[in-house]
Amino acid sequence: MLDYQFSSPVDGCFPYFYFGYQRFNPPRTGHAFIDDPAGNIIRLDEEATGFPAEIEFSERQTQATWDYVKIAAESHLLPVRINFLVRYYDGTQYRIEVQYKNHRHFEASSNLTFQ
Repeated sequence: MLDYQFSSPVDGCFPYFYFGYQRFNPPRTGHAFIDDPAGNIIRLDEEATGFPAEIEFSERQTQATWDYVKIAAESHLLPVRINFLVRYYDGTQYRIEVQYKNHRHFEASSNLTFQ
């Protein structure tokens, strides 16, 4: 597994956070863990800080994990877990843990004829 560190400045390469009528793109740092030799991201750890006080967030940490999941006879790289830790300037903090499981593959087919 390859570990790449990253750092993005304010208004860098990540999307904005939206808070009501306000938006902000904070500086971020983190790690991207790459499955070698396939070159797929299998984990992304990110920390966003430096929010202005009017946004109310002081920090947000994210850890997203992907893994190869077997569906029928094929293996697919899919999200399996994501964790968020959000801290506010008033000291409040929330931890959100999401686990994806029971992935399914849905498909359909149809035939069209024109007269």
